Order: sequence, then structure tokens, then C-alpha cells
Amino acid sequence: FEGIDPATARTIRELLASTSTTEGILALVWSLGKTGDPAAIELLIELAKRPESTIRAAVAGATGKLKGGAPVPILRPLLVDTDERVRAAAVNATAALSAAELVPLLFPMLEDPDRFVRNRVALALGRIGGPAAAEHLLGEAGRAIEPSFLAAALLAGGTEPGLTRALGILKDSATKRRLEGLLRRESG
Repeated sequence: FEGIDPATARTIRELLASTSTTEGILALVWSLGKTGDPAAIELLIELAKRPESTIRAAVAGATGKLKGGAPVPILRPLLVDTDERVRAAAVNATAALSAAELVPLLFPMLEDPDRFVRNRVALALGRIGGPAAAEHLLGEAGRAIEPSFLAAALLAGGTEPGLTRALGILKDSATKRRLEGLLRRESG
């Protein structure tokens, strides 16, 4: 806890040692995330090993609020967790942190058995994945994504092939017209 003052770090450790309820631990995890302090990583790594999926999901959420630091040690195992809520929270945290080093781990998750997780992965890749993500989303893996999420991800990615494909997916005529105008401006 380098960035958290020693007294606060000691208090958090004491509270964790004396708290036996999931709700109490969740409150402490939420507090750690609320600080935004990357020094909380050490404790969040420990908490990510807890057996309760609600705590692991909360750890992923708290990690997404950290400013700076290295989230990879926390998020890497949470992205492959057995619980879909934990995986979805880890995907959201990856996107919130723009953790580009985790993008390669997201590609196989486009085939996650859980629809919600797949859709979250598509949105995360659209936001932080760059041209490689657009290629994946436009390929076979994109077929497992719900059309509205796929369109949103492709729009967020901003590549011309992605925007063109999103145009074909969109049903709302006003949005389609705006997107067509954007494509004409970029190509003209």
C-alpha cells in the first residue's frame, strides 16, 4: 500500500481480518476501488483469490477504478474465471482502464459461452482493440455477437470497414443517415 497511508492500510487489513461476512468484504473492496489508488493492487490481488464470485466480481470492478498501476495481475485470472459475472466485470474493467496489454486475452472471449460476456467483450474490443479488433469482429467471431452490440463495437472502433458493416446492421434510419454522412465525409 505505498500510496495509501500506513494507518489506512493497517485499518483495512484489520477490518478484512475481522470481517467474516461477504457484505463487509464487499464494502471494503468497494472502498478500495473508490480510492482510485493503484497501491490497492496488492490487497485486491489477495481478494481476487476468494471463493465468493461476488467478491471476485467486485474486485474486478474496483480494479477498473484504479488510476495507473498495473491491473494485469488482477484482471488476467478474472478474465478466465468460471463465473460469467466475474468475467464480464473483468472485461468492463479492462475497457475502463484501456488495458491494451489484455486485448489479446479478449479475442478468444468472443466465443464465451455466456451471451452477456460475449457482448461486453465486443464493446471492450471496439473501444480499446484497434484495427485488429475490428478484423475479429468483422470475421467469424463477430457472428456470435448480438447485432446491436456488434454495431456499437464497430462504431466505437472507427475503422471504415467497421463503420460500413455497422451501417448494414443498424435499423434506425436516422442513425443510418448520420453514419452514411460520416462515411461520405471521410472518403471524400
